[in-house]
Amino acid sequence: MPAAIFHKRLIEQFQRPAIYEINKLDQLHFRKLNSASLRFL
Repeated sequence: MPAAIFHKRLIEQFQRPAIYEINKLDQLHFRKLNSASLRFL
């Protein structure tokens, strides 16, 4: 059981930074789309 808990925590530690990186990329992409659409207006 302790091994399973350790494994779960390990996965959570790897998932959090990945989710954070994806969010950063999404925000960057959204800003690019926004600036591109503003040029057309």
